[in-house]
Amino acid sequence: MQRQTLLKLILFFLFFEFPAFILKAQDDCALILDKAQKQYENGIIEEIPQLLAPCLEKGFSPAERIQAFKLIILANLFDQNIEDAEKNMLNFLKNYPEYQVSSTDPAEFVQLFKSYRVLRILSMGVTIGGDLTFPMVNESFVTNGQDIKGKYSPKIGVYGGIKLIFYLAPRMELNAEGYYLTNSFQHTLIQPGLQKLNSTETQQKVELPISLTFDFGRNKIRPYLRAGFSIDYMLSASSKNDLYIYSQNKDITGSDINIFPRRRQLNYNIVFGTGLKYKIPRGYVLLDLRWREGLYNQVLLGGRLNTTETFKYQSPDDNFTLNNLAFSVAYIHSFFKTKKKK
Repeated sequence: MQRQTLLKLILFFLFFEFPAFILKAQDDCALILDKAQKQYENGIIEEIPQLLAPCLEKGFSPAERIQAFKLIILANLFDQNIEDAEKNMLNFLKNYPEYQVSSTDPAEFVQLFKSYRVLRILSMGVTIGGDLTFPMVNESFVTNGQDIKGKYSPKIGVYGGIKLIFYLAPRMELNAEGYYLTNSFQHTLIQPGLQKLNSTETQQKVELPISLTFDFGRNKIRPYLRAGFSIDYMLSASSKNDLYIYSQNKDITGSDINIFPRRRQLNYNIVFGTGLKYKIPRGYVLLDLRWREGLYNQVLLGGRLNTTETFKYQSPDDNFTLNNLAFSVAYIHSFFKTKKKK
């Protein structure tokens, strides 16, 4: 019974008293900030840093916290305490590396602010999306001597991973990425009067793209262009075949066939694309669209004829490369370094 009563008291505090406590603390800090502002306007600056310090970590809204930092730095400057002013400016820039001075900022604050350089040194992010795979046939093969070409159509795969972004110039970035992806496509081969075969191939891969991007504009929404290359390594490849035999009016669904030994494992691609960056504090959200152009034939030639597809389905592998259209969304977080200008 006592335990239940104690639990009720704890829940009551969490749901009713604690939020009220937080609001009261914020109200108290707002009053303290107002008091510090009046003291600054009246030239009473000695107590301002000590007055505002307790609320800097917790208690201020984002706008109030920026105002408090400015008051502390200005108090240091007017008190000729340059060492503390520089230390507090570094702390300010660490918390607000993308701050832009406004026309209302005091000249003393702006002068000290402009004596520092904030550099975006690295960004990291995560990406998730999908892709469509488009095989490009270089040479077709059939077993019965007929001049028949199958039809290839894309299917949706998954696409996700991580990004590292290095800044080479104000609008140019070097992107190093690592992804897991699946390529999936369907091959339909109709042999008139005999059969129709639908074969769905799925490949699982890891990919390492390297590319350059160039941004346009400095607005909140920024378009960009991408160009580069990628290396991908195949982890698995399987094929599922659905066969319809006209003479028997019969559908035959086969089990998954491991075709990994017949596929090239290491592949190289040219990458180019475009997208949009939506600026957010300390980073951005990225909408990316890219095209991968495969450079090598996917089929290992040695095992083309000695396969289940050849004997059972009368459909040996064509020679083909893989092209891929990928669409994704990413969250990017930036890291900054602050340096004193010489």
